[in-house]
Amino acid sequence: DDSDYAVAVRSTEGNGVVCEIAGKRIRVLVAPVLHRQHIGKIDWGEMGDVLAPALDRPFTLWVRAQPATVLHAIRVVKEWVSERPWSSSYFTPPASMIDLVVIHAAMSMETSDSLGVLIRKVHGMLRRAEKLCVMWTKPLAWYEANPPTIRPLVMDPFHPTRNHADIAVFDPSELQMFARSAKSLNSACVEVEVCSTKSFGSAMSSGSSTESGSGSIESDDSKW
Repeated sequence: DDSDYAVAVRSTEGNGVVCEIAGKRIRVLVAPVLHRQHIGKIDWGEMGDVLAPALDRPFTLWVRAQPATVLHAIRVVKEWVSERPWSSSYFTPPASMIDLVVIHAAMSMETSDSLGVLIRKVHGMLRRAEKLCVMWTKPLAWYEANPPTIRPLVMDPFHPTRNHADIAVFDPSELQMFARSAKSLNSACVEVEVCSTKSFGSAMSSGSSTESGSGSIESDDSKW
């Protein structure tokens, strides 16, 4: 409405400032806009953590642009995660890690039209959460992959050094335990085939999970 408001900076924090505008406090993130052509020119050892917020926008837009079946699967898995009795935030899977695991599973399938099959594949990956390895290659990845050998590893396709399952902030042991003890990642056992024609309520159901997973991660069924 063309009104003028005074802006007061109350405090600074990592990658941003806390401002007060018209009696409301707003956290403002400060980060450059990064494009693909910038990635190879940056010293990520020095700037990796600082520039992480700059790549949140392309990451978020990419996740939102996934097919309907994949988005439904993400919601189903996150609902299952939200119902687990995690010991602390350190043992709770980061939301971004779930996004990437589901998308990676979908991309390794010949078709992602079957919600039930996709969720069972994700279940198989989570059963081996301590050995989880999710990597990306060009043209999807914005960088030439040079991943660390540490596991679990869930690489960000836009940030060359960002591991969304970094052991420094997330312990996968409870996730693996809960996944192995669960018959499925759903509370009901109703098979769902084509998610694009189902409501989210229907999408919360799929067949029971008995698979060991597939893709680039080797099965360790004998250890279950």
